[in-house]
Amino acid sequence: MMYRTLEAIALISILSICNSQTIPTIAERNAAVQVIKDIINSHKEPIGDDDPPTKFRHPFRAGFVRLAFHDCVHGSGYTTKACDGCINHANPENAGLKRYTDELDAAYADVSNGVATSMTNADFYTLAGVVALDEAAEPGATIPQQFNGLEILKFGRKDPDDCATEVDDEDDFLSPHIGRFQGNNGIEKFFDRRFGFSLQDSVAILGAHTLGKAHFENSKFEGMWTTAVNNNGAQSDFLNNRYYRHIAGDWTQVAAQGPGGASGNMQWKRTSGGGIRLMLNVDMAIAFDLHNNNTENPFQNEPQGQVNTCVIDVEEDEVGSKKPGNQTCEAVAPNICCPRSTTNEGGEDEETNYFFRYATNNQRWISEFKTAYFKMIFNNEVGLSAATP
Repeated sequence: MMYRTLEAIALISILSICNSQTIPTIAERNAAVQVIKDIINSHKEPIGDDDPPTKFRHPFRAGFVRLAFHDCVHGSGYTTKACDGCINHANPENAGLKRYTDELDAAYADVSNGVATSMTNADFYTLAGVVALDEAAEPGATIPQQFNGLEILKFGRKDPDDCATEVDDEDDFLSPHIGRFQGNNGIEKFFDRRFGFSLQDSVAILGAHTLGKAHFENSKFEGMWTTAVNNNGAQSDFLNNRYYRHIAGDWTQVAAQGPGGASGNMQWKRTSGGGIRLMLNVDMAIAFDLHNNNTENPFQNEPQGQVNTCVIDVEEDEVGSKKPGNQTCEAVAPNICCPRSTTNEGGEDEETNYFFRYATNNQRWISEFKTAYFKMIFNNEVGLSAATP
């Protein structure tokens, strides 16, 4: 069933804010921001063997961004659904989110911090995603290469009287096995139906995968999209275009490996570089069209992401780095070379070559990701307002 903690539900009822618009002041918003930052930082995990630790990973950054997406998504026929602070934890697609909702619900139920009197629970969930993205700015990044979403965020979402009255199912979410960006049942169509996204929005929003990792126990996928660790900590903590740059590489499909050698879904594994670096079909579809390799079910390689028989390789330049705009491939039958997707067509200067655009221009991706993200959290909302002075 869908639920919040009983304490949070009781508090919402007492305050009678479920069906009224509540707009925080700037001071109240900033106090709620600090509550969220404290949650994020209280769950940081040390990296390496330094004593005391000097580098950390912050899984709640990615967790709160994922939570916002799952809160705001709706079925293709459910045109009035907006971000509402309700998560169906019985839905396997939401596996792992309870860790994040439990923390937010406990903070919302804590009367001492004043959050519940200044905004709805739906706004608090949405705020958590924006704070997480702001916190994910790379150290030293210039302002145009930071998310900086707090001043754009608007409030006034309403909490449903009862989360249990809402319905979602597995089909409401994007299947990770889809291997085609455009066309019937393609990735673009999913985002258009849910959020009114353009093709550009759809490619840009997937860059959120640069944060966090896939957990086998939640999804039967395992690994990080970005695995490097440097002096700033885990690269999976920071919002940048590294995700797109990593797609330009040599990849092969393997079954995800879980505890005790358990075999999971098929995922793409980079054949060079360290760490458990993964991509899903939906990620690779930004650059390559995978749908030809399963003619009976060309768009979703179910049930476990059936092995695609095409080969991915990207040309190396003179200094040995992968070039996002070029693909060379040698395939041995029955394998074929993966053709380019429609979002990776044309020369390097083509405006519609979104893959190359984002892989080579971090500032542009940040800007267009930000546009798509706010389109998502403002979807089906009317009358929202910025925090008041």
